[in-house]
Amino acid sequence: KIAQISERKGNFKAARKIYEELCRDFPQNPVLHLRLAAFCKVHGDDACRARAKARADEIRGVKRDLRNLRPLLKSRR
Repeated sequence: KIAQISERKGNFKAARKIYEELCRDFPQNPVLHLRLAAFCKVHGDDACRARAKARADEIRGVKRDLRNLRPLLKSRR
């Protein structure tokens, strides 16, 4: 909540610091990593967003499906 309040007040450095400290203190909590990812997405830090999202997915056991599917044939109709 403190990070959200800091973010609303425009103190983005403090909010990011709080999110990062929480992720460091509770490394197995995927919600904190997702909140950090959302914060980074809003503020345009794509590298931070990708790292936090990947860590949250790893904790939750989510695996991306990277199959290459062939394109569908065009319909005759």
